[in-house]
Amino acid sequence: MAEIKDEEYEIVKKWLYDYKGLESDIKQYDLQIEEIKNDITGCSGISYEGEKLAPTYNISKTVENEVLDREKRIEEVEAKKRKMIIHKKKMDIAINNLDSDQKILFDYEFKKTEGKLSIDVISNRMGISNSTFYSIKNSIILSVINSLNPDRTLRFIEKQFKML
Repeated sequence: MAEIKDEEYEIVKKWLYDYKGLESDIKQYDLQIEEIKNDITGCSGISYEGEKLAPTYNISKTVENEVLDREKRIEEVEAKKRKMIIHKKKMDIAINNLDSDQKILFDYEFKKTEGKLSIDVISNRMGISNSTFYSIKNSIILSVINSLNPDRTLRFIEKQFKML
């Protein structure tokens, strides 16, 4: 495969560790949107202190500005939520591409289905050595990197066909 940079490797590894919380993060965005929708200040009392006593029609402008500001804030949070949903879907696809040993190790190491377990405990449960643990963990990260970059995988395949 194409060369993978250390920075990309570390980012994807972090994403794998953060994967378990993605669904919760998406729900938090839903709550933020709901909170913004329910945060209605409305028209407060009008103070005439320091104001010239002339007719004003600024009340509707204040309400209009508040509505526009609220809509803008909702759009910003919805955009973040959409990015998070897309990211989760991409991660789901990448994780679905793992082989059986990788999925087992993913559940233990990244998803922490049984809480935080030591490498020795995980290796013992899987019937593998610690070096095999690290090898599988590395292969998980590389597999996810490649799944998240289909263009790189396609270039690699095309290059292989040209060599034949």
